[in-house]
Amino acid sequence: MKHKILIVTTALLMTFGARAQDEITLDSPTLDGFNFSYLGLYGTASYVARAGAIGALGGDFTAASYNPAGLGVFYSSRMSITPVIDYAGTQSEYMGLKTTASRTTFKIGSVELLLAMPVTSSENGWRSFQMGIGINRLKSFNGRSYVKGDPTLYSMLDVWTNYANDYGLYPDELDAFSSRLAFNTYLMDTLAGGNRHINNFLEAGEKVRQERDYKTTGGISEIPISFSGNYGDKLYVGATIGIPILSYNSSSTYRETSVNTDNYFDYTEDCEVSGTGINFKFGAIYRPIEMLRIGLAVHSPTLYDIKDIYSTNIYNSSNNMSSSSVESEYSYNFRTPMKVIASVGATFGNQSSSIAGSVDVDYEYSNYKNMSFRPIDDYNFNDLDYERWRNNLNSQIDNAYRSGHTLRVGGSLNVRHWVLRAGMAYYSNPYKEFDVEFKNAQSLSLACGFGYQTRHFFWDFAYAHSVSKDYEGFVDCPDMIHTNNFINLYMTTLGFKF
Repeated sequence: MKHKILIVTTALLMTFGARAQDEITLDSPTLDGFNFSYLGLYGTASYVARAGAIGALGGDFTAASYNPAGLGVFYSSRMSITPVIDYAGTQSEYMGLKTTASRTTFKIGSVELLLAMPVTSSENGWRSFQMGIGINRLKSFNGRSYVKGDPTLYSMLDVWTNYANDYGLYPDELDAFSSRLAFNTYLMDTLAGGNRHINNFLEAGEKVRQERDYKTTGGISEIPISFSGNYGDKLYVGATIGIPILSYNSSSTYRETSVNTDNYFDYTEDCEVSGTGINFKFGAIYRPIEMLRIGLAVHSPTLYDIKDIYSTNIYNSSNNMSSSSVESEYSYNFRTPMKVIASVGATFGNQSSSIAGSVDVDYEYSNYKNMSFRPIDDYNFNDLDYERWRNNLNSQIDNAYRSGHTLRVGGSLNVRHWVLRAGMAYYSNPYKEFDVEFKNAQSLSLACGFGYQTRHFFWDFAYAHSVSKDYEGFVDCPDMIHTNNFINLYMTTLGFKF
């Protein structure tokens, strides 16, 4: 248990991967509840082009994962696929040095099969029912950052040696994921008598250059099984059983280089997180008058069953020695908070009009204080070192987070067979600034796109640009790293109606 606590000490001090989506944890740098709860802008091209503002309008398969009542507007069956180019990166500034790193991936954003079954042509009663299944990608973990600073007196080895002197003198008592590896590679050593550890890599007062290269991959994709209905073209209702599939991988290499000798050591962390979950979504859309629509959707918490694999490695260039930890593998359950989405939309024109359009405003509420972890088997999150950590993991979640608010605004303009779309999405900061000084998950997304549709065919294209800012630090260095995170999405949807 102590070794797992030490992992977190290292992770918190170095803030490996401490981007806007990460959270404070007690047990492992991969226990990233907010990253698994917070969903960005992803889906079909028409959905993304409107920045996700379709809650009261529907008419897109991505509605199955947000407001399934939006599937009720379909009278014809359809199928489609959405490939995506995801270009993400970070612009960082540390000690006045600016760096940029990015990573590009190709993914499938959505695959849909929707079956529409008309019932009656009467204005009263049920007009049609729909059943849909597919895959909606809800989040991408694609990203990369690179940080480099001027020479400094602050060294991670000092953190490891100080911690080792406080909590373990013998090699088998050292943290198996950090200080023991440093000891094995002679970055750390003991004084005569073996009663104290010292930094064996640097002389007193010697400065080091710090660098870190951090990469993440994976995402969250959901299999929605949806049912919806249209009652008199006035009321649309829907429900979805969601099966999210989570995959997260990260690799971080932290390097310290002596300015006197140019010797360096690399500390590499690798983690792999996988899991599946289940949730339920219910929604309704009401049209009191021809042009106005009001939508409401409720999402249950997602219950995840997660497996976490974590390992580290240290390489010392001065003696060409390396040491690797064992793979730490453990499982746990995680529960995301529930969500409520309220929407209002307006339309003008119809399918027979030469010019038509729509606008929609969505407000989404979620209380991130309600995230929680639960152990599997014999692992107990409450069985922690209380002298070092006063509260358990779930208590820290409660203390660190608050409610999150998302506002999405989007519209479209149809000119015969062509359609133009644009939208904006704003995500508030769910962290309590006075408790988590440097955390800020506030972000903004701007999107646009166009499409072409006929009676049996539709094609859409979308571009979205998302930005956020954050702060982090190495070791206990007072100089903070300022980061600007960006994501550019390019996607197209090809579909057929039948």
